[in-house]
Amino acid sequence: MIKIYPYMLLLFLFSCAAGSVGDFDNAGDPKKLSREETLSYRYCDLDSECTYANNGCCDCANGGEAIAVNILEHTDFTSLFECENVSCTEIAPSIPCEQGSAKCIDGICEFYRDRADLL
Repeated sequence: MIKIYPYMLLLFLFSCAAGSVGDFDNAGDPKKLSREETLSYRYCDLDSECTYANNGCCDCANGGEAIAVNILEHTDFTSLFECENVSCTEIAPSIPCEQGSAKCIDGICEFYRDRADLL
């Protein structure tokens, strides 16, 4: 017979919760990549090499993130996301997420929103 002590139950519950949280980012989108994971898709020398991309299955108002990637890496980057069974909230951004500027800053494509007060 196995004895279960209260601290064992708490430890078990905590370890289960910690494991499942790791599959999601802070915004709740299970497919959004960290900045470090996106860097290999964001190299550049010129602004013209950068284009808008959505980081995640959901758009910028619903857990995803507007970023810029190298135009040659765009297809490979977007193919990383398997979004078929991902549910996103339906909050509409005040203007489309892709409205902004993709620029090459210090060798990394960066995306800047046109207005600072947007999601």
